[in-house]
Amino acid sequence: MSASWDKTVRMWKLSQTGGTCILTISKDEAAVWTVLQPKVDLIVTGSADKTIKLFLPNGNLVKKLTGTSESLLLTCLQKREFIQYFLVGHSDVVRDIAKLNDEEILSCANDATIRRWSLRSGECLETLYGHPNFIYRFVLCVENSHVKDSYFKVMFYL
Repeated sequence: MSASWDKTVRMWKLSQTGGTCILTISKDEAAVWTVLQPKVDLIVTGSADKTIKLFLPNGNLVKKLTGTSESLLLTCLQKREFIQYFLVGHSDVVRDIAKLNDEEILSCANDATIRRWSLRSGECLETLYGHPNFIYRFVLCVENSHVKDSYFKVMFYL
């Protein structure tokens, strides 16, 4: 999959003779900075409109995680195993997302925070602070002597 400045996410079928776009998701209001498929039936995007969106593989929106704090605003619509929530979260451009486990993802943004989210409830479970400026990317680290006792085992890159 690819994320683009043109506000789309594209899923590609690759072959030895070339590639074909098999799905285009164009439901973001700004450039899409990152895309992740943590499960077969879930696509997650992070974009310049300060949101994280969860989609089904057919491109239908399941959840939108957005805003400036961590309180639940509205519970809307049951779709498959997920409930659509509109949440308060990042206050600036979402730059990267990563799968933490089968039930949680992490996100980072220009608001200098890293957030841990529940895929099932859409709730922001924790916010990490420490960087004084934008966080562009992060990497989950393998357990070693430096991060053995860490809760997240996350390495951050500016």
